[in-house]
Amino acid sequence: MLLKAIDSALIVLVLTRVAGLFYYLRIVVALYSAAPEHAPTKMASRAGAFILVVLMILLIWFGVYPAPLLNLIRTTTGGFNVASSIHSQKEFWMATRLPHSVVEQ
Repeated sequence: MLLKAIDSALIVLVLTRVAGLFYYLRIVVALYSAAPEHAPTKMASRAGAFILVVLMILLIWFGVYPAPLLNLIRTTTGGFNVASSIHSQKEFWMATRLPHSVVEQ
């Protein structure tokens, strides 16, 4: 039974490695292949440009002032907050089952 599980894991490992290699090699091929002579450039539509500008503004806004987003995340995930139910940092590290050397520091 153990050998069957190891064989299955080995097959999954090989398949995921092949898939990853395929995607990474596509990047390398794109880097070193010759660029087309006259590639046509496409202009973005007005709706696409508008969405891009709105997303850029939101990205900068939440990067500079993240409090509203963090508060929204805290309120929506309030019931799932494990750290709030643990009273001390040492209890938290003990609950995560880290080695005691990490807890003592």
